[in-house]
Amino acid sequence: MKSEVDKESEAALTRAYERWLKAWRNVDVELMLSLFDRDNPGLIYQAEETAGPAHTITDLTAYWTAARDQLHLQVKQWQELEKHVWISDDIATIYVLLDTTLAAELMAPGDISGKLRASILYRRVGAEWRIIHYHESRQMLVENEGGVYRFLTDARLAKKN
Repeated sequence: MKSEVDKESEAALTRAYERWLKAWRNVDVELMLSLFDRDNPGLIYQAEETAGPAHTITDLTAYWTAARDQLHLQVKQWQELEKHVWISDDIATIYVLLDTTLAAELMAPGDISGKLRASILYRRVGAEWRIIHYHESRQMLVENEGGVYRFLTDARLAKKN
């Protein structure tokens, strides 16, 4: 769903989203950090594996630096399956469903694959769009086996050889 906005605003949002994709695919800490509105006191970055969100650029810097330098995060697959965009004069939201394969040395013994959902809330800052809220998650899969419920996530682990 998209509200009526000028083409320049829409193009700027597309560029911001494409930079986010590039930052993720390349685990580019500096690029990722440049996408956020550093002056927004309501900053939220909720990664799927953390219990709570990062609220400051300092916290976000520590998170992304650790992903690169300690976990040695690698993005092996990052395919967009679905995308919805809503844009107004100064706020925009992008929801994206991705099929991903990630490798992180210290997090799992193999590649983690599955569908990842991300919601990105942007705020216009001058002529650019900056992220003020990011949330990622995997779908919970509920199984009922004779009245016993199991809760799983849409993620698969492929062991390293």
